[in-house]
Amino acid sequence: MTIFEHRLSLDALRAFVELGVADVLGDRAGRSEELAEQLKVDPPSLYRLLRALTVVGITEEVESRVFRLTTAGACLRTDRPDSVAPFVRFVLRPYRARAGESLEFAVRTGQPAMVAVTGGTSFEYFATHPDEAALFNAAMTSGSLSSVDAILSAYDFGDFSEVADIGGGHGALLAEVLAQYPRVRGTLFDLPEVVAGAAPLLAARGVDARCSVVGGSFFTEVPSGADAYVLRCILHDWPDAEATRILRTVRSAAGPSSKLLVIDEEVPATLAPHLSKLLDLNMMISLGGRERTRAEMGGLFAEADFRLRRVLPAGGLHAIFEGEPVAPRERSVADGRVEPSR
Repeated sequence: MTIFEHRLSLDALRAFVELGVADVLGDRAGRSEELAEQLKVDPPSLYRLLRALTVVGITEEVESRVFRLTTAGACLRTDRPDSVAPFVRFVLRPYRARAGESLEFAVRTGQPAMVAVTGGTSFEYFATHPDEAALFNAAMTSGSLSSVDAILSAYDFGDFSEVADIGGGHGALLAEVLAQYPRVRGTLFDLPEVVAGAAPLLAARGVDARCSVVGGSFFTEVPSGADAYVLRCILHDWPDAEATRILRTVRSAAGPSSKLLVIDEEVPATLAPHLSKLLDLNMMISLGGRERTRAEMGGLFAEADFRLRRVLPAGGLHAIFEGEPVAPRERSVADGRVEPSR
């Protein structure tokens, strides 16, 4: 597929999701004219869109002008628990496309490309655009749900009494941890306006009675007393200075035997091509953060008085970086070296 064709496929996918075509099709085959009437759109144009999406495996034309969803297309239905529609909508938002077109600004200046488009980072943009913030939070919930099985397969949370999910959004990951481990209690921590939307998800999983919900900023203070502090896709949002500050806040709250579990993409320390090296550009575009190698993550841990103990693969490109607290006097020797994974 050429660059031009790739761009067209993304434009088509965005239109398909924004129009809600997958929800109208559902699990049936539908004639394009009838679908257009339900969606209140132009029939010939909808037909051409549905036909185009057969090329990238979203729809299938089973007879002339009759379409159904493929397995991939069905994941764009919003009535499915594994729906990726919120994530796709967020990734393909027009302002993000404009920021991507300004990537050279990030390379020239070292600032996120979003600054050239909106005057600030993505988080600063969300502060004045609540609709976009809501879409971002829904996308993060979708992303958590898509990765939770791999995380729970990779790591045993059963030895903990209290798990704190720092920056946990609406609690998708924490809810699944609590559902699988009935003896574990949880604390969901994020900005007050974010955790305000967590109650329905926690209640739906039947874990709300075992989960405290706390609003605040992880730059200033996080709840103390947890056996495990989980940060999923948090540190990669931030440059090293801010990431270290977050970890130091967690270190102030952690007990001597607490575990730190950072779940992020791991960039291999090799010269070979790897998808994580391409996805790292997303952080240059939107937030100014970065995807990190094992050694780079170990360095962050050491600066915040944690020792990176082991790294476990957690599905796809993600890894669980497990750390343990060290006394401040040990910082000179806590250099990010990692014990072998067990």
